[in-house]
Amino acid sequence: MESAYPQEYLPLYHHNYASIRDFDEVDRDCSNAGAYTNGNVTDSHNVSDASFEIEHQMKLELPSDSVTVFKKLRINLNSMQVDIFDGRFSDTWGKQFVPYASARSCSTGTCRLGKFLINLEGTGFAVSRETVWRASRSQAFGHVTRIGDSKIVVGSCGGECGGCWPDPHLKLEPADKPHR
Repeated sequence: MESAYPQEYLPLYHHNYASIRDFDEVDRDCSNAGAYTNGNVTDSHNVSDASFEIEHQMKLELPSDSVTVFKKLRINLNSMQVDIFDGRFSDTWGKQFVPYASARSCSTGTCRLGKFLINLEGTGFAVSRETVWRASRSQAFGHVTRIGDSKIVVGSCGGECGGCWPDPHLKLEPADKPHR
C-alpha cells in the first residue's frame, strides 16, 4: 500500500470463469440467435438471484477449448480496476489462459459461444455500471446479463473467432458488506 498504485488480490467465494470455444464447423440453428447482432455486445439487467455453475463438460468436450477458473482477482485500489490478464490465482484447462470477464469462439452461429461468469457475491463489490463490453471484430457478437445488483454478470460471446472483453476496463464499486 506504500506505492502510488497499490495492487491487492480480492478473494472470490464462488465460481468465476472465462472460456474460449474453438469450434469452426457451421452451427445448427439456435433458438437464441435473435439476441445477438454482429459487431455488438448487448447488455441487459436481470433482477433474479439465479446462481450459475461451470459447465463441466466444457472442459472435456473439445481438446481445443480452454476454460480459466479464477480464485482471486488483482485489483488496483486507487482506480478499482481489475487486471483481467493476471492469472496468478487461476487454473486453466485447455490450450491457453483466458482473460477474466472475456469470452471468444470460432463458431459461425450462436450455439457454441465462449462464456464468462463473474460472481462477486460475498466480496463486498459489484461490477460498476461504467463497465461495458466490446466485440473484438465486426463479425463477433455477444450478450452480457447483469444479475440483481451487478454482483453476478454472465456473458456469452463469439462468432468468426472473435469475442468480447470489458473495454476499456473492468471496474468494481463497493456493494454491501462482505459476508460468507
